[in-house]
Amino acid sequence: VESDLFRHEPAHAGRRSRLLAPGGGSRYTGKAMADSPPTFRAAFQRWARRVRTGLLAGHVLTWASVGLVAGAAGTAAAWQLRLGRARPAGAALGLLGAAAGLAIARRRRFSDGDVALYLDARLGSAEAIATAVELDGTTDDSAAAVVRKQATAALAGATPKRVRPRVLHPFHAAIP
Repeated sequence: VESDLFRHEPAHAGRRSRLLAPGGGSRYTGKAMADSPPTFRAAFQRWARRVRTGLLAGHVLTWASVGLVAGAAGTAAAWQLRLGRARPAGAALGLLGAAAGLAIARRRRFSDGDVALYLDARLGSAEAIATAVELDGTTDDSAAAVVRKQATAALAGATPKRVRPRVLHPFHAAIP
């Protein structure tokens, strides 16, 4: 009888072999992950999360730079007026700006329809994704199934580089 204690496996193979072994992992489905195509909703949620995170990062960075520029101006004014105790408050304006950017980004958060239109524009899918989002869960006819299949194919062909929203802008160079 061979014990698991004496079986030699590379360190990196332990987790993978446990997950793929029958009954060894909680996510074992009986077939490889590449064999099961993702559902439209799962693929859309994955890309929507990336888009929303990128837009959030852009807002936070923009408003942090605005706060730091205002803080640098305030610090320079405090230095000119010889107000030494007020100078560290300039750095706090950067944090205040980042917090404002977070609040603004949460208010301007894209809805599912907006993200679908964004993805359609970036992937060139002729509004298949937006149509599938609108039809998701409302109807099960064959036309909706075709639209979902086209949208899923468009999302499956997406790459992070094509979908990524622009985070850095030239005015971010103004960060002191």
